[in-house]
Amino acid sequence: SRLTTYVSLCLSQEYWDEVNPKHVTFFEHGIVGQSVGHAHLHIFPVSLNIGANARQDFPTSELEVLRDIETLPHRWANRSSPYLLWSTSGFGPTLCWNPAAPRQYFRTISAHLLGYPSRADWKTMDPLLDKRMWEGTVERLKKRLERVPFKS
Repeated sequence: SRLTTYVSLCLSQEYWDEVNPKHVTFFEHGIVGQSVGHAHLHIFPVSLNIGANARQDFPTSELEVLRDIETLPHRWANRSSPYLLWSTSGFGPTLCWNPAAPRQYFRTISAHLLGYPSRADWKTMDPLLDKRMWEGTVERLKKRLERVPFKS
């Protein structure tokens, strides 16, 4: 999609010049075990196979592959159901409808896959380290992401 391609470009310019859409993982919790009442994407400049975990952990949940992430608001408006959303390794965005996922499910999976399980839950993570990390990320990417070349 245009969004993931643009974010991938920003990440590659800021980080390694090796990142492309196949090296970006993103997820969104929907309203599954969420602690905030709005949608927000978690984006990693690395490919993590979090979809394998979701497929294994929620075998009875319906999966839906989206054409692109921009179709998510329409799909959710039609269903208004809890979901998990992810995309990684060049696969299209995938929705898992009504999973019995615990709070911070994809954060926990991602933190374990990255080798930092203690950073899975922002509520129990060292608050000074968390603040330093997110402020650094925002500062590094702000100058690139504030110039989004398209509007939804």
